[in-house]
Amino acid sequence: MDGTIENISFRVGGFFGFDHFNIAVNKDGTSVLSHESVSGKSILPNDCKYSKQETKALIKGLEQTGVYSWKRYYMPDYMVTDGTGWCVEIDRKGKRKFIREGENLFPPHWGAFCALFGIYSEDIKTAVLKLNINKSIALSYTEDCTHKLPLCEKIAVDFDACSVKAECRKDKYLTFQSSVVSENASFETLNDDIVRTLTYDWYDEPDKPLTDNVPFYELSITRYNGDTLTHKGIYDKNHVPVDWQDVMNGIRHFIPDDADMILLDNHRFYSVKSDTDMTFYSVDVWGANRTYYYFSHDDTLKTGDRVIVPFGRDNEQRYGAIQNIEYFSPDSLPYPAEKTKYIERRLEPGEKIPEATVFCPVINGEINGGDCMIICDVADRMVKPTVLWDDVTWNEEQRERCLSCKWHT
Repeated sequence: MDGTIENISFRVGGFFGFDHFNIAVNKDGTSVLSHESVSGKSILPNDCKYSKQETKALIKGLEQTGVYSWKRYYMPDYMVTDGTGWCVEIDRKGKRKFIREGENLFPPHWGAFCALFGIYSEDIKTAVLKLNINKSIALSYTEDCTHKLPLCEKIAVDFDACSVKAECRKDKYLTFQSSVVSENASFETLNDDIVRTLTYDWYDEPDKPLTDNVPFYELSITRYNGDTLTHKGIYDKNHVPVDWQDVMNGIRHFIPDDADMILLDNHRFYSVKSDTDMTFYSVDVWGANRTYYYFSHDDTLKTGDRVIVPFGRDNEQRYGAIQNIEYFSPDSLPYPAEKTKYIERRLEPGEKIPEATVFCPVINGEINGGDCMIICDVADRMVKPTVLWDDVTWNEEQRERCLSCKWHT
């Protein structure tokens, strides 16, 4: 019972037939590969003879694929009516026949295993995405003194080994690193997403930008058939395909949530305006318990600025603070442009808006116009009572009081 391999059988295919491969190992250590290829994908000739040394290398390559650690059967957790089935059978002297098989799901190092039989697919074997940026940090508020902080991020996806490794280096210190090994269909989906993005037009930059704070990426692709591909340029939505964030979301599946990486940050990626984008200011309106989108004629406004905005049906003046500045293409606006109001102006330091008050029968006291309108919206069932503040009780009786109030109309 020495476990010496005597025969290796491999078949792979689908609805239109299977490719059959068979490697018979002779007693003298040589071997013969014979196959019937329906697809014609194998580059090896039929009745390919291997010397004793070549046979040893072949068996070593077989072991390096990890075939003996594969699960007994592979099948995705979703229904597939057609696809690819496969089966591996290994006869070893004095041992039971070794059998591994699957349908539409493949084990780690599947590409390397197929390469033993002359099958080199165009699927992506490895993908490495690098990001470099020099951030200028002010060291003094009184003197023109800055420090350039180099930042480098790297995400390496090995589809052959079903593994993802991500690392972020800031000023020569390793701040995050992880390695995830999986055997589910997420790698297949991620591979498809990358292949799809490669069909779009890319805007390669010949050299790195001289400006600081500009992320510069380099994407390197290696396929199972040996082909390589490299894209590089400024890392934002204007320089990579429109569906690139699908790739990042696929990678995010394998990376812990606490990984603070620019490559995985959708907000930073989309915080760049293209020529056709429209600028929306997300304003936290005082007393409204939520943010609203506004336009502005003042392009010097920035996040955190306190502003005055028209609010509600009567365009009452309200305080607000800009929470975010976002850019959207005309076909993906968050709110109709013809209904979007404009910020009136930036609030001056120490400035306050005079607020007229009215008597509210719901709270039995004076209330400003904005809060009155919120209660009216609740009474009209335009919004839910959950928007009301804690000291306001709400029931059907309170609603009737609001509806009969002279200020309701």
